[in-house]
Amino acid sequence: MGIAETTQSTATPRLAFVACLYAACSTGSTYGFGLYAGAMQQSLGLSDAALANVNTLPYMLGFVSPPIVGHVFRLCGPALGLFMGGMTTSASQVLLFLIASGVLPTGNIAPPVALVLCAMGVYIGSQFVTAAAFATPVHHFQRKRSRAVSIIKTFVGLSGAVVSQLYVLAFGVPTREPGALRCILLWAAISATTACFGAALVPRRPRPGSAEPALMLKRCFWLLLVLAGCSTAASLAPQEGIAHGVLVSLMLTLALVPIPLALGPLVGLACSGRLGAATGHTTSAIAAVAPLIASEHPAGTAASGGAASVAGVAPADSRLAPGSSAAPAGIYMSIYLYIYIYIYIYTHTHTHTHTHIYIYTYVYIHIYINK
Repeated sequence: MGIAETTQSTATPRLAFVACLYAACSTGSTYGFGLYAGAMQQSLGLSDAALANVNTLPYMLGFVSPPIVGHVFRLCGPALGLFMGGMTTSASQVLLFLIASGVLPTGNIAPPVALVLCAMGVYIGSQFVTAAAFATPVHHFQRKRSRAVSIIKTFVGLSGAVVSQLYVLAFGVPTREPGALRCILLWAAISATTACFGAALVPRRPRPGSAEPALMLKRCFWLLLVLAGCSTAASLAPQEGIAHGVLVSLMLTLALVPIPLALGPLVGLACSGRLGAATGHTTSAIAAVAPLIASEHPAGTAASGGAASVAGVAPADSRLAPGSSAAPAGIYMSIYLYIYIYIYIYTHTHTHTHTHIYIYTYVYIHIYINK
């Protein structure tokens, strides 16, 4: 029998979820490489092979960095992991911009090698963020762990689409001119901001007696589907038209909705000074952030009282259920694939491919695995 889902009993999972959701956005910076790759090549006169190395060689660190990152995460906790990862990513992106734009001389190091080293810094920072952002929800959502993690991973891809469209709206379609390198600075700002936000909110460990906010996860699922549709429409809309501006504004709004969706019910606890007792969180940043968020429930509905300890609750069985969900899963994925094929054949336009991959995968996870 699960823990009763009340505002107070779900406080810790809500904080962990929204902190990891936005902190993970910095790992989506690799999706923006195509926006400034041409400008980087033009600015430094890179060959195609040297340009490809910037976005591929850092992945070789995947053979050695995970054990180190995992050890640091285990010793220091998720808050320090998110902060270290986000700030490392942001600093490396700033260096990448300075070198690519020719502002920072590289001395005896060849510019292509310096760019690869900066990209490795971005990769290592992303590893720290990944270790915290995707492992922490598993501890707070034992029954709905697959849904929580898949939502966060999907949001990574969608955040890349949001940032790309924001850049196009603000500066126009990127070209091979040096101005396109500003996208790197945009990602650097996002990486630093989301890292500080996530580190300030994430609980260090699960709180005994916590309940999983299943309704919040379900609402986030449908929210991401709408956001994916807006992303596709924005990529197809004429870049100079008003429709594109409206769609990008809607995308940004939808991307921020999880904040009030997750933290809104905690406003009452924060205002009454009970949030620290409900979460065991000692950071005063929560008390500063939560009252700024519009609540989806009346402030006075926070329930008090003890709930049974979550210890000993067995995780839900997440094995595949053969046959029971195969038909709707096939229908959903087929419809989405047909829409993508139609868009490509009749408009000859490549939409955000990573967005389709993430949504396609997420629909599979949602229908096959989650009960």
